[in-house]
Amino acid sequence: MDPSAHDKAHLRRGKACYHCRIRKTRCDGALPSCGPCVRAGCEDDCEYLHIGEKARVQIIEERILEVEAKIRRYTKGKRQSTLKGKEKARAASPSASSSSSSSASLSTATSTSSRSSSSMLSSPSTSSSVSSLQSQSPASLSPTCPSPCLSPDLTGSVPPEAFATVIPQDVIHLFSDTFYDHATDFGFFLDEALIQFRPAGDRPSCMSPALTATIYLLSAHLSAHPSVAKLESFLLTTACNLLPKELATPGANVAEILQAELLLAQYFFALGRNTEARFHMSIGSGIAFGCGLPDKVCPGLDPIRSRAAYLFLLSLDNAWSAALGYTPHKPLSAVLHGSNCDVMNSMWTMSGFPGQPVLVTKSVTLWQGVEALITTPMPFGDLLERSENLEKLIQLWLLELDYYETETRDTGALSRVLLFAGTVTHYAFMKLRRLLWARETPEDHLHSACAILRKIIAAVEKGQITYLNPLMGKIWYGVYELVSHEIRQRGPLGEDTAELAMTLRSGLVAISSLSDTCCFAREFSVLHVPS
Repeated sequence: MDPSAHDKAHLRRGKACYHCRIRKTRCDGALPSCGPCVRAGCEDDCEYLHIGEKARVQIIEERILEVEAKIRRYTKGKRQSTLKGKEKARAASPSASSSSSSSASLSTATSTSSRSSSSMLSSPSTSSSVSSLQSQSPASLSPTCPSPCLSPDLTGSVPPEAFATVIPQDVIHLFSDTFYDHATDFGFFLDEALIQFRPAGDRPSCMSPALTATIYLLSAHLSAHPSVAKLESFLLTTACNLLPKELATPGANVAEILQAELLLAQYFFALGRNTEARFHMSIGSGIAFGCGLPDKVCPGLDPIRSRAAYLFLLSLDNAWSAALGYTPHKPLSAVLHGSNCDVMNSMWTMSGFPGQPVLVTKSVTLWQGVEALITTPMPFGDLLERSENLEKLIQLWLLELDYYETETRDTGALSRVLLFAGTVTHYAFMKLRRLLWARETPEDHLHSACAILRKIIAAVEKGQITYLNPLMGKIWYGVYELVSHEIRQRGPLGEDTAELAMTLRSGLVAISSLSDTCCFAREFSVLHVPS
């Protein structure tokens, strides 16, 4: 063979795929996998990177190392604080010992998150929560919240894994019923029958302690009754203690750990504690990608729920990145223009695939696509072409959503998912039209904004919702700012100003009516319509 022909069959230095660079072997540049990688048995397709770029494997490995380092730091700090607390307890009196150890264990377990803590979690210590719950009489509680009578063992003598044994059965049933009604809002992809299982006596919960504590935590957050809501701090401490232990336990249920991390991330996002939320989202993403989702089946799940887990994790991570302006672990915007478009379309149209994660994912994908157009510098011609293609996709999806809303008579989880999907898609349409002021008019932006407000008003009037996905708060505020700005620009005598003001006022009233259970809704109670 001619040596010059052999040299042409290989790429030049710096052009080889990532795996060939690691192995320091010659690469022939074949797609989707080069010859050396095929012979080496690499499962992933080859990545040909420019200088300075990082491969997906590198990015995931770095994030896993960061998460492991944070877990080690938190665990080390907790052990040191626990030892100091025990030394102080030996020197203290027996009566003060129990209360000091309880306060120390509760404060050290939440020390990393308390720096950015909001007022929602500034509740009393665990022991004070117990005493206030015990002092409640049955007549002072609402009919839907039976009188709880907690055990004094909650002060610290019971191990975290057995935390559910000191919570009365009526409160556990209340937690299960509350979360069951809002499971999809938080991205619950496991079998919903697990939530309705009633643990009692020698019949323990069929879920892991960490997942159980996380579900009870979200239920306490959703509860409008102050007695039950005071358990929130204790349940947060318990969930944060149990998750690292289960993550480090060989043979643990990977699917339930992934579910607990996703739920805990949504909880912190709902409180505005974005650093802790992104931390738990990173752990969940590392677990999902480590399991090989979506190509492989997650241990403990069937193929359909494995795909649902992947879609919920991917879509919620991308939705929050679009709302807060950070980079997601795996951008969905690449799906609209990349080679994975056929794969995602097959996910959306797969026979028998659960509809709720599909609705969320497709809407968030379009939103992420609009945000990518806004933040990515490109020639105006490319921007115009991509925006027109994206506008067609959004309009087609809005027509499909309108059809689903017309055909379905569901007033539960599906109606809330349709509301969320429609709101996200209209918001993406609004931002896309604002991107090109030269060929669009303000009325086009207001049409999407008012459509969002009317959806919220109708849902509240029908009694379909008591709590909405926390992402809705970000969208509502963006709509409020746009409509308020337009009202101020037009003035009191402007065209359609009165109609705009009435729509905005009705929307604020509807949103504020959810303030008992929706954290973001409380912020809208102080807003007003410009005069």
